[in-house]
Amino acid sequence: MNAKNRVMILSVLIIGVSMFATSVEPASAATINVNSGMTNTQIQSILNNAESGDTINFLGKLYTNIQLTISKTLNIVTSVGTVLSGSSSSNSAVFSIKGSQSSGTKISGFTINATGTGILVNNTSKVTISNDSISSTKGTAVIVNKSSNVTIKNDTVSNSVTGINVTSSKGTKITSSTIKNNKGDGITVENSVNTSINKAKITSNAKRGIKIYKSTNTTINGTNMEHNGNYSNVGIPSDESAIYVQGSNSVKITGSKICNNSQGVTTKDSSNVAIKSNTINDNYADGVIIGGYAKNILITGNYLQRNANGVNLNYNSGGNVTVLTNVISDSIERSTIPYQIEDTGNGINYGHDYKVSTDEHVKYNVIANNEHREIDGHDTDDIPPTDTNIYGYEWSGNNPNPTASEGIPFCCKVRSESALLKISRIGDGNYAAYFVDPDTGEIIRGFPPTSVTFTVGGHKYTVMTSNGVAVFKSDSVNNLLGFISANFSNQNAVAAVFSSIEDAYSILGIPKDPTTPNKPTTPSNSTSGIPGGNGNGPGPAGTGGDGTSSGSSASVGLAAAAAASGSAGSNGQDGSNDGKTAQELFIDNTTKNPTVWGIIGIIVLIVVIFGAYYRKDLMAMVKKSKK
Repeated sequence: MNAKNRVMILSVLIIGVSMFATSVEPASAATINVNSGMTNTQIQSILNNAESGDTINFLGKLYTNIQLTISKTLNIVTSVGTVLSGSSSSNSAVFSIKGSQSSGTKISGFTINATGTGILVNNTSKVTISNDSISSTKGTAVIVNKSSNVTIKNDTVSNSVTGINVTSSKGTKITSSTIKNNKGDGITVENSVNTSINKAKITSNAKRGIKIYKSTNTTINGTNMEHNGNYSNVGIPSDESAIYVQGSNSVKITGSKICNNSQGVTTKDSSNVAIKSNTINDNYADGVIIGGYAKNILITGNYLQRNANGVNLNYNSGGNVTVLTNVISDSIERSTIPYQIEDTGNGINYGHDYKVSTDEHVKYNVIANNEHREIDGHDTDDIPPTDTNIYGYEWSGNNPNPTASEGIPFCCKVRSESALLKISRIGDGNYAAYFVDPDTGEIIRGFPPTSVTFTVGGHKYTVMTSNGVAVFKSDSVNNLLGFISANFSNQNAVAAVFSSIEDAYSILGIPKDPTTPNKPTTPSNSTSGIPGGNGNGPGPAGTGGDGTSSGSSASVGLAAAAAASGSAGSNGQDGSNDGKTAQELFIDNTTKNPTVWGIIGIIVLIVVIFGAYYRKDLMAMVKKSKK
């Protein structure tokens, strides 16, 4: 056989082997059924003999005395809602997922009724627990210990001592799950890093909804928390909160509804905590308590209404505490809370342990209609000066405006100024109400959407501020004969006129064509004050809202502010292939398809072999073509 034939045969063999290699698929994982009536010992034998990556499919409706150990990567599922009843031992777990070999294990679709622990995830990673209902009569439903990147998704965790306990772990995700009716805490996060709780429903847990202890980078977002905590054991010394943060760093609580709990959010000895764009209403004690050591605390964009106190500043060291652009209203005096009644019913309360901070910032909040005081500092030696806020009164320092009624609701130690309500004509039938800084006269833009009541010819119109300005447009200039006034709580203003209409629009920063004519607000019988927001914090302003032609103007003044709060936007999802060129699609497919790469390799190999073999012939052809 000559050299040329040997090369040809070798080429064919290489091509054949390469094509076979690219066409062979990896062996698929097996599905192994667990039949009805199998005992725990038989099921454990199946788990022991399965290969990593296999699916274990439970076919029966009920299995009792279950205590299973998983030490390899398995997909454990049921499509019939299998109920697994645990061992009677309080030290056992229905599923114990242990060691790095079990990384990637998934458990889905079960109802797990345990005595000890429902699911224990220990010293492993990438475990997913989804679409299960888990409870434990004497222990914790789910324990994540010394593990990473564990996902708990679409589960119901209830009727346990503790719902979920995350300890010494990192990257745990609790998503779209319901944690309810547990005897202690709903969720505890201890000594852990990068834990996220997203779009959960955490209700009716006896002690705390969420406890965060000595942990870093914990986020709570879009979560609904109601009826958590013991109402008979609340107050500044108590930790009976919907969310209790202690000794932790970098905690973010955003876009959540925290209502009707014993207390809302408590932080103690913590730093870098952001409480942003939440609705924190109707909690029996305080909406937010900041205690102990507090460093870099931000409370902004929240609705804090109908709590015992809106914000209770009770920290004794630290600094850079900021309370910015919140609606804090309708706080209720409660004689049943175990501290003095005068320490409740305040918009902002400076607690018994508070020590003066040199870098505290309270600015551009709407603080109105609180039952005891807008700001109280009962036991403090001094209260640091606050920046400008919007109160229901014209207020400057310790001296109330002479025209305001007696009993101005501020502690005598308060040094603060109220933004002043103004109203001006900006054209035929068009008026604008806005708040100005009393020192600079500039319009305040940063406060939350707030409503102002216009009074025209005996009719009342409630209009929301947008970027700090509420615009009123009448359907007829003739309707504006006589005075037009604006009202916010106990502040009233009568219309003035700008030097020119062009200046008015320019200074106010509004379009020259206001919205359609405003209609009188529908009278309301509500006297409960300012309704809460919708759970997503302040958002785009609108017009209208439920007003009232009588009663407290504060109820009108902020009612629509809460009602018009914008919905939190959702993150964009991964895009499809729409709009991609053919070249881009080809690149996408080849990078995701190893078979395509195999074919490309074969083509390259063929070109190299034949190029090398026929090199002399090719060179001769090239020389000939040049001649």
